[in-house]
Amino acid sequence: MTADFNAIKRLLVSGKKTAIKNQTWARIHEETCCGTLVGREYQFTEDELHRLRNHAQALTGLDPLFDSMAVSRLEMAEKVPDEKLARDSVFGQLVVMATAGKGEIRASGEVAYVPPGAVISVPFKILDLEHLRQQRLVVIENGSLMPECHRIRLPQGWNDCVFVYRGHRENVRHVQKLVDRHPAELLGLFFDFDPAGLNLALAVGKGKIFVPLECSDKFLSVSNNQSAHRRQTREMASLLGKARNTACEKLVDWIHLNEVAVMQEHIVSRDIQLSVVDASVVKEGHLI
Repeated sequence: MTADFNAIKRLLVSGKKTAIKNQTWARIHEETCCGTLVGREYQFTEDELHRLRNHAQALTGLDPLFDSMAVSRLEMAEKVPDEKLARDSVFGQLVVMATAGKGEIRASGEVAYVPPGAVISVPFKILDLEHLRQQRLVVIENGSLMPECHRIRLPQGWNDCVFVYRGHRENVRHVQKLVDRHPAELLGLFFDFDPAGLNLALAVGKGKIFVPLECSDKFLSVSNNQSAHRRQTREMASLLGKARNTACEKLVDWIHLNEVAVMQEHIVSRDIQLSVVDASVVKEGHLI
């Protein structure tokens, strides 16, 4: 049902009168007798397009020209009896956040302080983005670390900040919007201390990357995962290229030479002080 509705919606919204034959369109053609197969395409008349619209409405109660399934269940329930037709993730619109020190999150006109060990999930649309842009914002790569943000030994000058989880699937796009709009000097990036994590951080193209202030032999002996590093040969090659002739070059060369791969959780659990490295070494990119 969902696939048929979405296929018809894409056709009608595009303004085209043809659709490439696939399993979905073969099923729609069989059920509606709409379309003439010419080569690998179904061709539709204006009357058939109208019938397809009616067919989609009969299937779902939604108008494919104006309605979408990419809404919340609550929004879908306002339109049709079956709220489960909604295809928006239950948590896809929520941004997972925490605070440290005097860091503030303002949503719907109210300020929220998050106690240590807790997180807050905020719908992106009610976040006060202008207020957030005045805060130090730290992007966290691993969601498991969010309830432990109060244990992070932040770099000097970053003790009052807002943490935001980088996100997973649907809500990544909202965090990307926050990052794109945030002042570079107030943006921190705390990712895994390995080729993959530093690649992600450098790809953002601005802000400060949080790295261990020092990595003693003792710390590396219990925290470094050389096997994980060796599985990241492609990421290491990319990182070496990005860091060439930048402030990060010596650090990246050291990571390469010593096969370093230390996850965020090890840095935090062993109470390692963080420092910052400038991430403004490549053009602005994306978190994913």
